[in-house]
Parts: sequence; C-alpha cells; structure tokens
Amino acid sequence: MRHLRIPAALPQLATGLRLAAVYAPIGAVIGEWVGGAKGLGAMMIHANGRMKTDQVFAALLVLSLMTVLFSQLVAFLLRRGLRRYGV
Repeated sequence: MRHLRIPAALPQLATGLRLAAVYAPIGAVIGEWVGGAKGLGAMMIHANGRMKTDQVFAALLVLSLMTVLFSQLVAFLLRRGLRRYGV
C-alpha cells in the first residue's frame, strides 16, 4: 500500500488540494454572508446595506488576494513536498 497505492493517488490528492485552496476562502465568505457577525462576508453585507460600494470592492480585493496567496502556497508546498514522486 505504501509503495504502490499512496504514490499512485498523489496526483489526485494534489489536484484536490489545489482546488480546495481556491474554494475554501470563497466558501468561508459565503458562510459569513449567511450567518456571520465578523469577517469579510459580514463586512460586505453591512457595507452593501449602507451603500458603501468601496468597502465591498475592498473586501473582494482582499478575498482575491487571499485566494491567490493560498493557491500559490499550496502549489509551492506541493512542489517541495512531492518532488521525489514527480507530481
């Protein structure tokens, strides 16, 4: 199992981690829209209600930067950690 199945599953695991790094921050913000009192999603809802579109766009910019940073961090860790397997 350790020599055959786990190394064979590493490409799929790496793909799942790459996708999770992109979707997790977006899912967290949507969760904050539904029932959060703090965070980017709650700030966006409050700013939207007060017609402060600059704050909404600032929150979207922060969310975009977080998503890109998480994606790059996961890609770096996968390159470094899975180098010997050729993933």
